[in-house]
Amino acid sequence: MSKRPRVRQLWLSLGIFEMDVCVVITPDLDDFRTWMIKKFGPRSVDTMQSLHNGNTQGLCMVNVNGSSPVIWLRRVPYTAQDLATLAHESVHTLVNVFGYYGVPIDEKNDEVFAHAMGPLMRSVLTTFRKRKKVKA
Repeated sequence: MSKRPRVRQLWLSLGIFEMDVCVVITPDLDDFRTWMIKKFGPRSVDTMQSLHNGNTQGLCMVNVNGSSPVIWLRRVPYTAQDLATLAHESVHTLVNVFGYYGVPIDEKNDEVFAHAMGPLMRSVLTTFRKRKKVKA
């Protein structure tokens, strides 16, 4: 009997943008692929293989079949590397959201980008970390 994959998910509102972001945490990329197919259909994973190498720690799947962006992480971000992965995938997500709405990202509006980035990362960290204390 195969064990059920452990997939944790969080849907976040981007506030000023009428779009949600989903963050999925599961250690196995195949479990994430299965989740994507169930949620968005088989075409949702068409580009995933080209994005994945054996060391991938995160992915951003944007506007999958017209849906909201999805960030995949292997684990809850605690280490500096995990936080860097979350930041990296969050940047991909927000660049694509800004592009979807036709908002350029440059030195004239980088503050708007920064204010979108803060709540996204803060929500992920406070939601997924609430059961485990982090060493300072």
